[in-house]
Amino acid sequence: MISFWQRPHSRFSDQRVELITDPGRFLSQVGNLWTSTIDLGHIQASQFVGYLFPMGPFFALGDALGLPVWLVQRFWIAAVLAIGAWGVVRLVEGLLSARTHSAAFIAGLIYITGPFITIGLNRGTSWLLAAALLPWLLLWTQRGIARGADWVAAAAVALLMTAASGGLNAAVVFWLLAAIVLLDLFEAATGPGLRAVLAFGWRLDVRPSNWKEAAPCRWPV
Repeated sequence: MISFWQRPHSRFSDQRVELITDPGRFLSQVGNLWTSTIDLGHIQASQFVGYLFPMGPFFALGDALGLPVWLVQRFWIAAVLAIGAWGVVRLVEGLLSARTHSAAFIAGLIYITGPFITIGLNRGTSWLLAAALLPWLLLWTQRGIARGADWVAAAAVALLMTAASGGLNAAVVFWLLAAIVLLDLFEAATGPGLRAVLAFGWRLDVRPSNWKEAAPCRWPV
């Protein structure tokens, strides 16, 4: 409820002005390769296409329901914060040998009240979406390594990476992948071992053979 207490009835430009003013029209045009609405026409940038999911449909649904823009923004912020906190709780419970609910709750609280989250609320929530989905990326990575032959976990990581990297630049995607690699190293040293890590990495299709001759990135993005 904290997100609704901050300046009620006031809206702000969150990344794309077009998405805030007319989300339905934005979604109908953002999928096109060419647009004639800006700068006498130009090719759509990749960051525009990134808002097709999940931010675009969320705002379009709120607009279709007749909700004020400021209220849709508050629901979006609340959803992002809740997803991030819940993800940290589940991740801590999964990594700890004992299900310590108090430790998981404290970790989730610290996560959503940290400097990056509080500053990101004023800079654009698409950055916060990546931070909110990071715990879930790590959780499904840990599950995939632990379960071995699990294509469900690999598919979940791919979908989460797609949702987390929408509307952002390559730097954010790089740090998301770096977090996954660090968890892989941790699991290889203390968990199921290197064989399980490599088996799950194969299911994500990130084998070194796919990196030859500057081939396009085969990460699930």
